[in-house]
Amino acid sequence: EKSNGERSDSPSAGKGAPGSTRMLTRLRNPDSKLCQMKNQQNQQNQQVAAATHEANKSNKECKEVPVVSPQGEVSRMNAKKEIVLKGNMNNYFKLGQEGKYRVYHNQYATNSFALNKHQHREDHDKRRHLSHKFCLTAAGEFKWNGSVHGSRVLTISTLRLTIIQLENNIPASFLHPNWASHRSNWIKAVQMCSKPREFALALAILECAIKPVVMLPIWRESLGHTR
Repeated sequence: EKSNGERSDSPSAGKGAPGSTRMLTRLRNPDSKLCQMKNQQNQQNQQVAAATHEANKSNKECKEVPVVSPQGEVSRMNAKKEIVLKGNMNNYFKLGQEGKYRVYHNQYATNSFALNKHQHREDHDKRRHLSHKFCLTAAGEFKWNGSVHGSRVLTISTLRLTIIQLENNIPASFLHPNWASHRSNWIKAVQMCSKPREFALALAILECAIKPVVMLPIWRESLGHTR
């Protein structure tokens, strides 16, 4: 017999012949490393299959069963829990790890193509109706000059800067002729405001300084008694 898989050169090397020899590969040779590695792998697979079968069998009894990992480590776990043979989970994708959930965009508000034909018609009618009462152009958009979320000090600072910005957006031709002499004192008063009543007084003074031609008729018609 040849241990390295060599074939005999004898002319009578036939099956069943008296002088024939049998070919023995490394996989069949029990002393070879390849055969030993395969036997070890088969034993590990059998241990894993047996442990999993035992755990599933005793699932109703709620007992701790041994679990053999592919690396050959034996551990015990509750049979109620789902048995999952985990590898290195850090290499797999996890839902939400890309961080896109932090930035949310409503496509129905930002993308005009997301609306259907009926919704487009409703939006057009709404804007046409509101345009008689409010300014819907880009020049009339109201923006907070600062953060709207935070502490009380941050909110007060945002209100002060926004009111001053509102006054800066109004051209001087639409304000009272004497507003230039009162503007500096008004800005100082706004920067000292810290209560709602003080902010309301500052806005009332600014409204009195604006000419009525700037406001739409709906504002003058709906005004009532303030005191």
